[in-house]
Amino acid sequence: MSTITAKIQIYVSDNQTESLKITTNAYRKACNWLSKHIFETKNLNQVKLNDLYYKQLRNLFDLKSQIYKK
Repeated sequence: MSTITAKIQIYVSDNQTESLKITTNAYRKACNWLSKHIFETKNLNQVKLNDLYYKQLRNLFDLKSQIYKK
């Protein structure tokens, strides 16, 4: 397996800045929340984690499965 890493820079308009901050903060909080549960349970099975926490993460942190532009 190979890993490819890309360093990118995202340019957003002034009116998109606040939305991006809200989304990245929600994502960070969700990652921290899930990390705590993984550390406590030692469960690293991606399928089981998805079954256990996917809906909770979306509801608790108001995350969408896809980010799209209207």
